[in-house]
Amino acid sequence: MAKRNKVSSSKLQSEVLIKLARRDKGFISVILDSEVLDCLICFKPFIIPIFQCTNGHAACSSCCSKLAHLCPSCSLPIGYIHCLAIEKVLESAKTSCQNMKYGCKETVNYSKKCDHEKSCIYATCSCPVPGCSFVSSSKQLFSHLSSIHVGDVKHLEYDCKIPVSFTASKKFVVLQEKKEGVVFILNNALQIMGNVIMVSCIGPLSKGGYFYELSANSKGNSLIFRSFTPCFRSRVDNPPSVRFLLVPGGFFGSGGEVTLDLCIWRKDAYSSHHPKQ
Repeated sequence: MAKRNKVSSSKLQSEVLIKLARRDKGFISVILDSEVLDCLICFKPFIIPIFQCTNGHAACSSCCSKLAHLCPSCSLPIGYIHCLAIEKVLESAKTSCQNMKYGCKETVNYSKKCDHEKSCIYATCSCPVPGCSFVSSSKQLFSHLSSIHVGDVKHLEYDCKIPVSFTASKKFVVLQEKKEGVVFILNNALQIMGNVIMVSCIGPLSKGGYFYELSANSKGNSLIFRSFTPCFRSRVDNPPSVRFLLVPGGFFGSGGEVTLDLCIWRKDAYSSHHPKQ
């Protein structure tokens, strides 16, 4: 069986608080190394149901299926006997969110730790300005940009159209909403057919994205694109090109510059003002 990577192990190790009920002394608290509650095959936190072979080696249900129900430690069948002891411990295990130092005060069930941290509003975000290594919660990032990088961002307001100019070779433009401070990135990638342009949001996945409209005009020709912003926790220079505006080279002026009109709405605001036809 593969040994746990030392770097991963030290990163995963944290205190897990378990409250146990005892008939004579009420509740007692026990602190475990989180590694005890991780699958030794995939190194991810156990999620009920958990199975064991007859020799007691435990594995998560996903790994049991991937291993054709053969224990990697002793080759005995695995995936048919529940490991009730670890399941009961897991039901009682609580742990703090890894974003605690950035403001999260949630104590969550250990098996739901990963799901919580993916959507945690305090999930760390990186400053999108080149050369800056600032990393903190999205709220702190908004304040950081407003005070440190005033000249590096273009400001906008929800529901208001603004012009955004850039050259064909400029990879991105950093934008920030004036009132709430939310950060957006206009990504620009030069392709054979033209420039692929889209807008993304920097923030936790729980934000859910925003709706935006991009429009380009040149010599009586118009291009209009509407979509929802994907959310990333850092600037992604080459985001997945699933939804984008393709601007042909003819829309760029003789100086190699183009100006697009951009408008961003909150999802709920857009839905209330633009009901489905």
